[in-house]
Amino acid sequence: MNNPAPSQSPEPASARRRLPLLIGAGIVVVLAVAAAVAYAVYPREDSGVVACRRLAAVSASGDRPALTLDETREIVDLLAGSGNADLARTGGTYQDMFELLDSGERDTTDVLSGFPASLTLITQTFRACGDAGVEVPTPHLTRK
Repeated sequence: MNNPAPSQSPEPASARRRLPLLIGAGIVVVLAVAAAVAYAVYPREDSGVVACRRLAAVSASGDRPALTLDETREIVDLLAGSGNADLARTGGTYQDMFELLDSGERDTTDVLSGFPASLTLITQTFRACGDAGVEVPTPHLTRK
């Protein structure tokens, strides 16, 4: 009696082919999770600090007019979105002023009638920037 040798099943060969795919998939998953964790943990600069840096650069350049209306609105939005309460408060106040102008309910003269309050707001913004670690030079406000 001649018993044929038990046939080798093809499973070990296909399992060997799947092993690199499983290892590759595992590596991709680990890298994706690591990237997500790094993104969540990596410290990003606060938007208000970014706005302060832009204000400092413009102020130091001495250019007039220094900012377009769109650039001004972008800086205001960055301030308003700050995690720093003082910067967010000043940005929110500027946004309120823009909303009054955009609504047409009040004209520029009416909004600017609060000019002394605007100067106070500018001072508060520069102070909040300084407290956040960004000194905004104010050569036009400094007495010699």
